[in-house]
Amino acid sequence: MGRKELALTECMEQVVMAMRTKGGDQAVFQSLHRARELYLNRLQESTVADQLASLFVTNGRKRIELWKEYFSICCIE
Repeated sequence: MGRKELALTECMEQVVMAMRTKGGDQAVFQSLHRARELYLNRLQESTVADQLASLFVTNGRKRIELWKEYFSICCIE
């Protein structure tokens, strides 16, 4: 582990100890649970955004193909 990672780990340990001193194990559990929820929601939001972007791209390609087909028919006649 590098110095930055070690410093971050030590800092997190101090934060957890301070939370435990103030509110006990329940405070630590609630904080970690909330952090987990936020992380998972962020992942879900990212996944939804990726799916939406993919949907737009797919629909955009279909529309382009339809327009190409339409204009090729119009221009031939």
